[in-house]
Amino acid sequence: MTYRDFLATVLLPLLLVVAALLAVRHRRLPGDLRAGVRRGLVTVGILTVVAVVWTTPWDRWLILHGVWGYPPGSVLGTVAEVPVEEYLFMVGQTVLTGCWTLYVTAGVPEPPPADAPWRRPAACAGWLATACAGWLLTTHQPTLYLGAILLWFAPPLALQSAAGADVLRAARADRLRALALTPVLWAADALAIHAGTWRISETHTMGFAPFGLPLEEAVFFLATNLLVVDSVLLVRAATVRERTDAVVGRTRQPKAAIEPGHH
Repeated sequence: MTYRDFLATVLLPLLLVVAALLAVRHRRLPGDLRAGVRRGLVTVGILTVVAVVWTTPWDRWLILHGVWGYPPGSVLGTVAEVPVEEYLFMVGQTVLTGCWTLYVTAGVPEPPPADAPWRRPAACAGWLATACAGWLLTTHQPTLYLGAILLWFAPPLALQSAAGADVLRAARADRLRALALTPVLWAADALAIHAGTWRISETHTMGFAPFGLPLEEAVFFLATNLLVVDSVLLVRAATVRERTDAVVGRTRQPKAAIEPGHH
């Protein structure tokens, strides 16, 4: 099975099913809640751009270091050493997970965050420590892939935690429902590996692959899906918007205080 066959027979049907579910849910919502779904779709659109920009250099590095690859002649072409189909998969996964998150949270009231001011810095520090651990893991061949995942994707998770770890904690039920799609992607990945669509290096992985899915691949899909889910939940949260407005207001205040003619 070529990469484009995988996109056409696995990813595209999943996208169509989730899109249909979201469309039906959208039609059944009252007008004010429909607007929230539409704003969420804009967020998902922006996330697709961010996903491609952020993931491409990392993906290119993995390919150049032999962490993963694909059969010769099995892709349409490459851009910056990355297969065209891989870009389509980045976009497809982001849209799939983003729309699924909108589907399972549409019409669900936003839970108020708990009064725990320590939670944001603690969660942020935890993810930064995870990134440091990832850097150490990249210095050994069997843990290179796992380390690269943690080093690259833990920092944006730290940023999200700094913005609203308390919000995400309060919305943990929504997060779990949204992340329920992750095992589906695990199964799709295992199928693609078994079918020879792409290959994962045995040298740069630890060799633990339950049901044919390398542990590193499972961590990758969990981390990237978590980034998409948390982004959608944080953007919709009124608490996070208030914090953002407060930060913007503080950065603008000193400029407003300077009177014309004074230096």
